[in-house]
Amino acid sequence: MALPAYAEQNIIGEDSGEIKINGTLGIDNTDEGATIVEEDDAWINVTLPLETIFYSASPNAGAPITSPDYTITNNSGRPVDIFFKGIAKDDPDPSAQAEYEVALNGFAKGNPKIIEDGLVTSENNGVLIHTLANKNGKLGKNDQDLQPTANTVAFRYVGEVMDAVDSTITENYTMTLEFKAVSWVEETETP
Repeated sequence: MALPAYAEQNIIGEDSGEIKINGTLGIDNTDEGATIVEEDDAWINVTLPLETIFYSASPNAGAPITSPDYTITNNSGRPVDIFFKGIAKDDPDPSAQAEYEVALNGFAKGNPKIIEDGLVTSENNGVLIHTLANKNGKLGKNDQDLQPTANTVAFRYVGEVMDAVDSTITENYTMTLEFKAVSWVEETETP
């Protein structure tokens, strides 16, 4: 973790020295100039959905699985990386009630499959899926403002029912995303 730059003083032949202290309580992490240590979790200020859904309208094999679009927005003064941390089935019985596949869709750096053959998959845990610009659309300190929406990503679920189902099946999951504050960089790539 990078520390902010500071001036130093040498004390030679004296028995004391003074250090100025600048403390801030309730610092505003939406301010690009805030004196928060680069990459510190204090920079994280993200809005994401509390609940999401996916579904298939047909019980037939080959039926597409879809969902509404959802958004994740970075409200911070620094860019934020989004990682797919994992997914867990909420039911204590982890067995599959049906065979289907579901993947994330809409992220710039990765759209991992999260359910395969009706079972949660862990092969993509920890994968970087997107970098959100800061609230002003910037990825680096010296960037000119990018698109105002670069701090938001829209995503959805896509997939397919592999085998026909005889009745409506409802399964519930909890997906975990991990966020990491990104320090300012001099040159950037568009996400």
